[in-house]
Amino acid sequence: VALTNPNSTAATITFTFTDETGRPIPAAATTFTVAPNGHYAGVLGSVFPGIAGKRGIVLVTSTEPICGLGMRYNGTAFTTLRALSQQKISSQTIAHVANGAGWKTTFLLTNTGTAPAPFTLSFRGNDGSPWSVPLGADGNTSSFTGSIAPGAMKILQSDGSGNIVQVGWGQLSTSGSIGATAIFAAQSNVKPPAEAAVPMDASGRTALYLPFDETTSGGQMATGVAFANPGAKPATVYVSFAAPDGQQTPLAQPIVVPANGHYAAVLGDLSPDTQGKRGVAYFISDVPVFGLGIQFNGQAYISVPMLTVPATAAN
Repeated sequence: VALTNPNSTAATITFTFTDETGRPIPAAATTFTVAPNGHYAGVLGSVFPGIAGKRGIVLVTSTEPICGLGMRYNGTAFTTLRALSQQKISSQTIAHVANGAGWKTTFLLTNTGTAPAPFTLSFRGNDGSPWSVPLGADGNTSSFTGSIAPGAMKILQSDGSGNIVQVGWGQLSTSGSIGATAIFAAQSNVKPPAEAAVPMDASGRTALYLPFDETTSGGQMATGVAFANPGAKPATVYVSFAAPDGQQTPLAQPIVVPANGHYAAVLGDLSPDTQGKRGVAYFISDVPVFGLGIQFNGQAYISVPMLTVPATAAN
């Protein structure tokens, strides 16, 4: 975990741990001080030996507003974890879910509230129809319903079965306070094994942009893009690419995402003009969509959340 205190006053930080059922995990030395304009970083398992061999939730509270980042390591790959909000969000969307041919997706659902939180996690495929995802012991289903106790978490994981990668998108609905993160993971039969964490989003956008890199700097770079359209009408997404020198190249044909559907592509395949280049991809849609970028350098994957385009740029 890494914490930054951008204030002129020292911040007293308290760590409180619970396991995945919401039961407290005793841990010594749970309070730290971060200096004014200072920084703290540590490996939780080293700082708090009491959590070794366990999984669950750490609640970080501070006497001053702070910025925080989680980092997860699975023995072969790193990925970052965004801190979760305690506010109620009735609907959250993940723009890309993958399963099969060595890939699986894990959903970490955490009840950050003080009351039980009912939820439904549903899946749809590229064409917008319900998609039955193999969730191991939780069954093959296009819609999983459950409830999470206060301070507890529910872990759902696709089993990676099948010789073909199937893709789609997911939507979490709840009347409680649930923070959610999804993690794409390559299993041991995929080389190199890797994973990337993706937060779920609450709001779709009609104007988005994504930094892309299709060069060989630091490896053979590749950038993927995925869109989910939870609306009742198809989305027409117009695309243009801008190089660092300002030269812009529009895509000849727009991307069409079906109603309740999904779309995914590698930018180098979508537009050969991007090959060997890096810059920014601009996406303008006639209906709100959810977008996600994924970058690969030949060794590791990282998720790249799409950024909102200012209204003047969108026009």
